Amino acid sequence: IPDEAITQPHWIEGGPPGNQNPGGDRHMLIVDKDNKYLYELYALRWNGAQWLAGSGAFYDMKTNNRRPEGWTSADAAGLAILPGLLRYDEAHGAAPIGHAFRMTVSSTNGHVFPASHTAGGTAGALPMGARLRLKSGVNITGASATPAMLKIVAALKKYGLIVADNGSNMYITGTHDPLWDSDPINQALGQLKASDFEVIQLGYNPPSLPTLSPPTVTTTAAASITASTATLNATINPNGLSTAGSFEYGVTTGYGASTAGTSLGSGIASVPLNTPVGGLACNTLYHFRAKATNADGTTNGGDLTFTTNACVPAVTSGAALNVSTTSANLSLNVTSDGGATITERGFVSSVTGTNPDPLVGGPSVTKTVVAGTTGPFSITLSSLTPSTGYSFKAYATNSAGTTYTPVATFTTSDPAAPEALVARILSVGSASRSTLSIASSQVWYRVQLFANRSYQLSVWPVDHEQGVDAAKVTATVFSDNLGTVQASGVTGVSGMIEGSPNQGGDDKPFTATIQPTAGGVYKIRVLRVTGGGVSHSVNVAVRETSLFSPWTSRAAGFEGFVEMHNNTNAAINVTLRAYNNAGVLQGTGLTFSVPANATVFRTATQAGVPVNVFAGIVLTHDGAYGAVSANITTLNGANGLSFDSPFTGRAGGLQGLPIR
Repeated sequence: IPDEAITQPHWIEGGPPGNQNPGGDRHMLIVDKDNKYLYELYALRWNGAQWLAGSGAFYDMKTNNRRPEGWTSADAAGLAILPGLLRYDEAHGAAPIGHAFRMTVSSTNGHVFPASHTAGGTAGALPMGARLRLKSGVNITGASATPAMLKIVAALKKYGLIVADNGSNMYITGTHDPLWDSDPINQALGQLKASDFEVIQLGYNPPSLPTLSPPTVTTTAAASITASTATLNATINPNGLSTAGSFEYGVTTGYGASTAGTSLGSGIASVPLNTPVGGLACNTLYHFRAKATNADGTTNGGDLTFTTNACVPAVTSGAALNVSTTSANLSLNVTSDGGATITERGFVSSVTGTNPDPLVGGPSVTKTVVAGTTGPFSITLSSLTPSTGYSFKAYATNSAGTTYTPVATFTTSDPAAPEALVARILSVGSASRSTLSIASSQVWYRVQLFANRSYQLSVWPVDHEQGVDAAKVTATVFSDNLGTVQASGVTGVSGMIEGSPNQGGDDKPFTATIQPTAGGVYKIRVLRVTGGGVSHSVNVAVRETSLFSPWTSRAAGFEGFVEMHNNTNAAINVTLRAYNNAGVLQGTGLTFSVPANATVFRTATQAGVPVNVFAGIVLTHDGAYGAVSANITTLNGANGLSFDSPFTGRAGGLQGLPIR
């Protein structure tokens, strides 16, 4: 509304500006010429702060749409005012006038099309929307018969009048224009009487007028369903009123999510509403319903459901275990099938290429398929190349797709490297001899261990004192680097190292098996619990599980005997190797078979220990942990003196640690 209309006359019907309120219809018509929109206001006034109107109506002039049934407008009939006005440019232009004129009458009775609203019920009166036409034989004469008036009369004979509002009888309205001279118009039209007109028809009446009501909504089945999207469908009847439709959806009948509203028009027939939605969870049941709103209310459609397509499987994979020169164990767990049957699972692996992902950069990718659906499984990759890096990914496939685990790698071992050396001792005990001087003195060792392997801890005295000065020493393994949490998975960590009658003071070792379930830095405490003030030394060694033997001497006149017992009902292949104090392999080792439930002996000489070498014997075999038990005995050929290692006694049968 232009600001000039507040104080200037003739912007509003009747003449006075907006800040005056003399009464009357006070119409204002506003045309948006760019968008071809028409806004019509009734009883317009300015209250000093804002514009107020009794009613307002909007028309899109690019269409012929009628106001919804039952709606009024700035005119009581619900018709637009602008198209029915008599305009100066039309009356005085060269072209004929091409439309009917708006007319008022004092009383009306109902309404007919194209009117949409009733504003009276006087019996016998014309309805709103009634069409009248000037009879063809009626003319105006005299000085009033100007060219402009003759054009107006011609329009009255061809297009006639439409009853648009209650007011003065046979009252025709025109636009305000300073060029108008109302006297000739009034004199000319004053020659016409109501009886000069004929009613062409009361108006167009369809077979049955729609009953205004809230929209009718029917939810229909969802379509185009994927793992994360679906299209929600419905049919909606606006029932003659401007209507917007939308959907509610969610995993319960409380819904929780909704779509934006879609305009469905104001017709009286059902129209489809189809709305895609995304961001859905896979393999999930969803509820949804359509809803629509118009001026008469909101209607909810019925609740329907759909289930999104299956998820891809969920897969986890562990690190490679038991990696050797030519093999490695891989494990996988399919924790969820995603709602669809697992059709394939397994591993892809290859020598590590330019890209660690074997599916991208790996040469000669190997695919290993393992039967089954969900749950854990494992395989052994064999015939691998020594000293080579490998990459692998576990996977599982269902109808929704394939899931791969992140890339993992391992490197096969070097065949030239010793298979069993002292484990990596990291601190204080990097030298294996330490001094314990008095009771309660202690020495700590930090050692790097790896998960799911087996180790042997050996602690034994050197230059041991006898009598009251004999030391008693215990060893404890802690699972944390701080030395506060005692390790689980350690067997044999109990008892003390006692003195012996050995003239050299050497004693039987304290030996324990360590089987950590998690890799990391462990801490070993060697504690002297009794003994005098004489310094006491010990050797400490931690080796891979295959080893069971502490150091044995091959000095002249001595021999070490390895005693092995097969605890199973099947033959087991055993290998003995010897390493000196520097971890260097002595000789070539010895491989042989131990029959089922049998005991065999081999000597340090047979294992390749040279004369005058202080060496450790390492035993490996192809059976399960505990399949072989073993001892080593050192014999002095001169006087028959011998001692056993481990420290266990030999009462009535073979004693010894189970060896992996």
